[in-house]
Amino acid sequence: MAILKSGIDYFPLSINFFDSDKTQLISAHYGLKGESIMLRLLCKVYADGYFYTFGKDELILFTKRMGDNCKGSFVSDVLNELLYRGFFDKNLYDRYKILTSEDIQRIYFEATSRRKCVQIRKEFLLVDVSHLDHVHILGENACKISSNADILKQSKVKESKLKKSTHETSDSPIKDLDYEKFLSWMQENAPYCGNEENFPHQITQEEFYKLKSKYTGKEIAFIIEQIENRKDLRKRYSNLYRTVLNWAKREYEN
Repeated sequence: MAILKSGIDYFPLSINFFDSDKTQLISAHYGLKGESIMLRLLCKVYADGYFYTFGKDELILFTKRMGDNCKGSFVSDVLNELLYRGFFDKNLYDRYKILTSEDIQRIYFEATSRRKCVQIRKEFLLVDVSHLDHVHILGENACKISSNADILKQSKVKESKLKKSTHETSDSPIKDLDYEKFLSWMQENAPYCGNEENFPHQITQEEFYKLKSKYTGKEIAFIIEQIENRKDLRKRYSNLYRTVLNWAKREYEN
C-alpha cells in the first residue's frame, strides 16, 4: 500500500534536550558527534513526517553527510543505543525499519493541526488520534491528499483533469503509469511549475525517468515544491527539467 508522508519545516526542541538522561548517556558514550547524530535523525524524521525509513541505503547516505571522519558502524552504534534507551521505538524499527516515537508523533500531529488531512498507517501509530479531525488512518477513512505528498503516492485524478493537461494531446506518445501520476501530482500540487506559460519546457517522460534514475520520487517532489514556493526565484527559469536537475544536484550531491 502507498504511504503518504508529509513533512514539516520546523519542530520544537525542549530546552532540556541536552540535559536529559538519554542525551547525556549518548554524549557520555559517543561525545558531541553522538548528540549531532541524534539531532540529525530527528530532522530526518520530521522532514518526512511522523516516521523515517532507515535502512542500509539511508545509513550509507546519512554517514556520508556526517563527514569523512564518521563511519557507518559508529552511526549504527549510536542508533542502537537510541533504540535501547527508547529515544526511538525499537519494536517499530525491528519490524519496519522506521524511526519514530510517541513524542515525535505527538509533536508532529500538533504541528500539522491546521492541515486539512494527514494520512497515517495504523501499524505505525503509537498515540491516540481519535480526537484529531485532521488525522486519517489509511484504509479506514478517506481525505483529500495534502499538497506536499510524495509524487509516487497519489490517488487517481479525474479523467477530465488529465485531458486538460497540455501533455495529453492526441498525438502524444503512450505514457507510463508512473509518468501519468507525476503529471497528475503536478496539476494538484505544483500548478505554477506545471503551467507551460511559466515553464515552456516541461518535464518530458524521458526526462522524468532520467530524474528517477538519480533521485527518489520524494526527493523530486521536494525540489519541485521548493521551486513552486520560491516566487522570488522561479521566474528566472524556463526549462523545468533543467531547473529541477540543477536544484537537486545542489541539494543532494554537494
